Amino acid sequence: MIPRPSTVQILTADEAAESVSPGAVVTISGAAGNLVPDALLRAIRRRFDSKGEPHGLTAICPVAVGDVFEIPGLDHLSSPRLLSTIVCGSYVYGRRPDTGEEPEITKLVLSGKIEAYNFGIGVVYNALRETAANRPGLITRVGLGTFQDPRQRGGRLHEATRPRFVTVCPIDGEEFLRYQLPAVDVALLRASTADEFGNISVEREPIDGGIFVQALAAHNRGGRVIVQVERITEGRSLPARSVVIPGALVDAVVVAPGEKQATGIQYDPYLSGELRAPDYSVDGSTDPIEQVILDKAVDRLPADGLIILGFGIPSRLPDHPRLPQGIRFCVEHGAIGGSPAVGLQFGGARNAEALIDTPSMFDLIDGGGCDMACLGISEVAPDGSVNVSRLPSAIPGSGGFTNITASTREILYCGAFTAGGLKIDYSGGAVRILEEGRHKKFVRAPREITYNSSHNPEQRVTYVTDRCIIERRDQRLVVTTVYPGIDLKRDILAQAEFELSVE
Repeated sequence: MIPRPSTVQILTADEAAESVSPGAVVTISGAAGNLVPDALLRAIRRRFDSKGEPHGLTAICPVAVGDVFEIPGLDHLSSPRLLSTIVCGSYVYGRRPDTGEEPEITKLVLSGKIEAYNFGIGVVYNALRETAANRPGLITRVGLGTFQDPRQRGGRLHEATRPRFVTVCPIDGEEFLRYQLPAVDVALLRASTADEFGNISVEREPIDGGIFVQALAAHNRGGRVIVQVERITEGRSLPARSVVIPGALVDAVVVAPGEKQATGIQYDPYLSGELRAPDYSVDGSTDPIEQVILDKAVDRLPADGLIILGFGIPSRLPDHPRLPQGIRFCVEHGAIGGSPAVGLQFGGARNAEALIDTPSMFDLIDGGGCDMACLGISEVAPDGSVNVSRLPSAIPGSGGFTNITASTREILYCGAFTAGGLKIDYSGGAVRILEEGRHKKFVRAPREITYNSSHNPEQRVTYVTDRCIIERRDQRLVVTTVYPGIDLKRDILAQAEFELSVE
């Protein structure tokens, strides 16, 4: 007879918040509005506001937790007494539509009142996995030559932050980085369903995230695992294949029905993969800047292969009418195939062929399993290095960018040539600049380096913009294609801070 395990402890959010001790290291699930344990975070803030505890927390968040609209996420913890240190793979990006202000967590980080770090999403997940397995840190090439390299800033977001968590690690004459994260005391996670024995499933979520790895990081080091779910079901009624965290790892469950599935979405079964939308299609972008970039980018795609898409303009490529038939798209959070969600809903995909967990997705990425990456740009240096992680008054962080660019054989960067008020006309195959952007993006000195061109000389790298195509050749940038309607000197050469070569 199979023994009956003990039932899992079911707590209110306020009861669960009591188990977070002062000075604890907590890891929190989320990816913008996906998988955010918002009820738990709200309860922790209520306890802090009423009792002054917990305080001095260290938060390890592989991905940004929350959005700027309706899921506060980490904003609940945004007090320099409540939160002392934060390690994130990305930070909430954007401004609140009602006030125009940055998220509270962004303001707290930029104030310098807490220690703040940014490493790649894959780095944070896999460093947690190494912590869980009691191994001596994550050893990887990801981050070499970027702002995450300890010889630059070591991922520190301001000077008040101490250098820690990453060191240079030579092995057999080759340089690597070693990332070491502290032991986790509490994992605060979000999922769909728990059975009476604590087994956890995510059938209603757009992504799996890395909640198993986060649970393991806490459980294996003597910490607590608390999972916020939408519903409880009878013990052993979940199909074994659907369980992503076994009940043996779970200490408590908090039931919080009615939470949003993702930013702006209460629930969409096509995004969670429970149903497949018939004849699903999305209208193409109506923004002329996006239209011309997507039109030119699709002509550079291979006939087949696996292509990983980044946040922003590249995420709209799967809905282009002229796609090669043999290619598959994927996104860093684990969706393969389908139509990726865009904007702050980025992460999942409607009508996906497969949904794998995020740490495994990064194993695919880090091992060079993607044939091409299509990514955005914020600033480009004379040698082709790129910044996407630091903007004026914003810290989106590197996200999956440092992982993807470290090992993908071919990169197609997609973005406008200038920013801030740029307006163009795109009609009849020609482009006219109606109003030039106020900020140049091809600059002598980017704010920081998220992709180091000199560390990846073997990659084929192309920059597709709203007015021209540029290729990297021998660490210099060469304009290879000027679109009809564009004046080379006025619209391209004069809008870069450094000299571009012209083919």
